[in-house]
Amino acid sequence: MEVSLGGATHGEASHASHVDEDRKVRIGMFFYLLCDVTFGLYMVSSYIFLRAVNVNNGWRPAGLGKIDPTLPTALAAILVASGLFFILAHVNVRNGNRGLTTLGVVLAAALWIAALIGNIYFMGHLPFTQSDGSFASMFVFFLGYHIFHLVFGLVFVIGLTVRTLQGRYTAERHLGITTIGYFWYWVVLFGVIGWLLPIVLP
Repeated sequence: MEVSLGGATHGEASHASHVDEDRKVRIGMFFYLLCDVTFGLYMVSSYIFLRAVNVNNGWRPAGLGKIDPTLPTALAAILVASGLFFILAHVNVRNGNRGLTTLGVVLAAALWIAALIGNIYFMGHLPFTQSDGSFASMFVFFLGYHIFHLVFGLVFVIGLTVRTLQGRYTAERHLGITTIGYFWYWVVLFGVIGWLLPIVLP
């Protein structure tokens, strides 16, 4: 028997074993996201604390380069669009609509990859480094961790896309789309937070 990313199985398996495997996958993803979200909250609280304390005016030292908001705004929009297309796939796989499921996953995956490439380019062209004050340090931290999410998730994205194109997900068996969806939506939310914080609390 083979079970990969919650797709249809090759071979016979009892309903009980399916339920047991599903529960393990859901619990595993839950605990991973719990750790990740906790770390994300730590980053946000650190950002707010360092800005509020501003020791020796170290938050934004004089002469710190300014970020052109055009590219990060476009990258945030691309990531949000990726999440919306994934929702399209998630809803339609439950309804048994294979065509819209495939369309949603493929477009979501393409936008994910575009966001990854764009964020790597953006980081390489920042007008400061992590040593240029607390704001610069936190911004690089947020962006670097966001890129880590996108790189780490690329394995899920590719695997999920291949299995979707193979027709491995059905209305009855789509655990991979559901559990990876949790991760997908969190990455989108984290990307939006990382884009919004420097605007709301620069």
